[in-house]
Amino acid sequence: MNTLLQYDEKLFLIINNDFSSPSLDGLMSFFTTAGDAAGWVILGLVAIVMTAGKDVGRKLLTFILTVIIASLILHGAKMYFDRDRPLKNFSSRISNGEVIVKTPIGPLYHGSFPSGHAQASFTVATFFALYYRHYRVLLFLAAAAVAFSRVYLGVHYPSDVLAGAILGWSVAFIVFKLDPKTPGRA
Repeated sequence: MNTLLQYDEKLFLIINNDFSSPSLDGLMSFFTTAGDAAGWVILGLVAIVMTAGKDVGRKLLTFILTVIIASLILHGAKMYFDRDRPLKNFSSRISNGEVIVKTPIGPLYHGSFPSGHAQASFTVATFFALYYRHYRVLLFLAAAAVAFSRVYLGVHYPSDVLAGAILGWSVAFIVFKLDPKTPGRA
């Protein structure tokens, strides 16, 4: 397990330090801000109301249920794992001058695992990719950009965003499969 954590830290430092540039700072800050859970949920609710037609009530309920379940699991996992964010974890190495952790959006210290931004973006992206398949590539690219931005901006490790993405994808997929009116179900 220590070896995996070491690779996670090394990959974090590569993404956070080696890819860093002032122009990317702005773009990644945009992705992170746009990828906030509230933004994804509001966008999802609006999209359902505009596209669901006579099925709007059921889809809204399914969407809200999916978001709530994923959020509850996320917060339970954050409390259980209680992983410090990179800035706090590297604090002694930062003060010794061994590493640099760039945090263009400001410092965060606690609640790193799993990433809530990655969870929210992948929950909503998966929900819509399953119910509205023609937008799936764009949805997953947007969710991946949000997840990557969290590592780039120094607030999450790669494993945090991977766990958040898997959590969001899994919950949306399970709810979709349990939905008796799943598209394509006879």
